[in-house]
Amino acid sequence: MWKMMDYFSITSKILVSEAKKLGFFVEILNEKKNFFLIKWNWKEVYFKNNDFWWNSALWYKIADDKELTNLILDKNWVKVPKSIYLKKSEFDSFDVTSINLSFPLVTKPVDEWHWNWVTVWIDSLDELNYGIKEAFRFSDNIIIQEHIEWDEHRILVIWDKIVLWIKRIPAFIIWDWIHNIKELIEIENKNPLRWIWYESILCIIKTDDRLMHYIWKNWYNLYSVPKKRENIQLVWISNLWAGWVLKNVTNDLWEELKQECLKAAKILWLKVVWVDVVTKDLSKSLIETNWAIIEVNTTPWFWWDFELAWVNTWLELLKHVFNI
Repeated sequence: MWKMMDYFSITSKILVSEAKKLGFFVEILNEKKNFFLIKWNWKEVYFKNNDFWWNSALWYKIADDKELTNLILDKNWVKVPKSIYLKKSEFDSFDVTSINLSFPLVTKPVDEWHWNWVTVWIDSLDELNYGIKEAFRFSDNIIIQEHIEWDEHRILVIWDKIVLWIKRIPAFIIWDWIHNIKELIEIENKNPLRWIWYESILCIIKTDDRLMHYIWKNWYNLYSVPKKRENIQLVWISNLWAGWVLKNVTNDLWEELKQECLKAAKILWLKVVWVDVVTKDLSKSLIETNWAIIEVNTTPWFWWDFELAWVNTWLELLKHVFNI
């Protein structure tokens, strides 16, 4: 089956639908540009997708620049991974053996989203050179960063309140005593929630170079048959397009970690933001476990939240915007 993605994004559709359910007035001003107006009582708010006046243009630009984000957070004593920043013009004279970072490493563009052109779990100088060149294919400015091997989490902050905290779980399959890895991926991709587009609730698991590299490093190939019943992780990254699943862990959090995420949003003057955190144990205090904020995402898209985490984030946003 094949489906065309139209101009009006799934986030725009959901916000419009929720607003109408609440009895709000909605006017779609330019569907192709996801521009619409929502009114209730005396208040009217213009939306472009789910972007509106709560997040200022200045702080939106800062949050889109990972170097500036890390600079501001680090300056305010919020923990971020140890990193160095490299311009393409500096690459020819750059000595990879001189970096004062500990392997494994991550390379990524300063100004890209969705794990585009990110190389993770770099544990040799050859792989570091490859990761740098890969990132420079798409950006003139990149980050080389220490990789923190912990669980990845995404926290939705709306107006100084944590609305949802999810654990991002990289794509995996569970051996059933019968099939090899390739066959198990094909079986999982028949899940009706999985689709080829980024706006689906879950994406299909692709047997691309990232997957092949990961399972090779873990002593598997597509035709391996595991020796015992186990979950087999397939990629390093926990992103929607890479086949993630997620778990709602909002009620499992140490209060100190919540406050750090709220602090990060406040420092960046962002009222609607996903904060991406890596940490091993949500139930322990920060001094007992390694952790860091690795990214912030302004005006985050909403679409899979209710189906997978049972939280109506679109309704929460509208309630905060219109004070209901």
